[in-house]
Amino acid sequence: MTANVVRCKAMKLKAHLPLCLLSAVALTAMDCSKKPTQPPQAPEPIYPPFEVTDETIIFVSTIDGSQWNLQPGWNLFLMNSDGSNITPRTSEKLDSDPAWSFDREKIVFTKGGGSDTSYYHIYTMKNDGSELKCLTHSSQYTEGTSCWSPDMSTICFNRVDLTISGIKVFNLWLMDSNSTNQRQLTYLENGAGNQEYSPDGTKIVFDSGYLGMNGFFYRAICIMNADGSNIQYITPNQPADTNITCQEPAWSPDGTKIAYSCWLRDTMAIWIMNPDGTDKVKLSQKIGDVKDYHPSWSPDRTRICFQRKERNNGEITSNIWMVNVDGTNQHQITFNNQSHKPSWR
Repeated sequence: MTANVVRCKAMKLKAHLPLCLLSAVALTAMDCSKKPTQPPQAPEPIYPPFEVTDETIIFVSTIDGSQWNLQPGWNLFLMNSDGSNITPRTSEKLDSDPAWSFDREKIVFTKGGGSDTSYYHIYTMKNDGSELKCLTHSSQYTEGTSCWSPDMSTICFNRVDLTISGIKVFNLWLMDSNSTNQRQLTYLENGAGNQEYSPDGTKIVFDSGYLGMNGFFYRAICIMNADGSNIQYITPNQPADTNITCQEPAWSPDGTKIAYSCWLRDTMAIWIMNPDGTDKVKLSQKIGDVKDYHPSWSPDRTRICFQRKERNNGEITSNIWMVNVDGTNQHQITFNNQSHKPSWR
């Protein structure tokens, strides 16, 4: 049928249609050759090359990632220890708690469970962002912090059962690095988390809760054998110790010291101590309304990076800072005000 015939038929049809349908007929005659359009696909994320060395830190940030085609939200980034060359490694909005494998070839972390953000699971990937793999698939549990054993055969992670009377108590679990053989390690009433293996793999340090005299829960640091036996508290953990919270322990690379964050006398700061809890020394110094969290050692044991939250004019910012192990040369290395949870070693 020719175009002229089609046009004539359309004109005759118009004469018999109600006025309200005339515009629809006109649009149909004009656009009948066009196919329905699909919504544009989101562009693939860009993970620029990054040479991982002993001076590489991975951290969490909500900084604008549009230049790399990242979805807005919590993503993982690499950077040099001076804060330069910030480079993305995830792009899916709900990633946190990264930890290096001991050879620095892989990263283990938690990722939000898609549209249901009540569940977080343990994932691994290579340090270039490739080979992303979920290790825990359960719809019954949600997982949090995780870490590798020194020989990288085992991953220790914490898990909470969301179905038991609504009580969310994390305890430590183990699994083989390929996700098999999952088994519970601790059964503490007040939970366990922020765990890390000693460099020789024989011990695990972690934090757990205790109930203060004022009815609030605080945190204390514990150490145990890698099989879960012989749990010992190495920071205050009695009700009378109300208003003392010690958390987020991190072994030094030679195993002789543990760094941690501690709330004491209305100040949250970075401290170090011996593995038996002796010789506690405060490293970071309070400057204004600040709180320091998440210490992580440099591979050469000379420095510690940490997260500092600061309140300025009512606004809370978060950046990564650095301090020498003797407490000197405290300085800021990120300036985007949205950097969290650094992991160096």
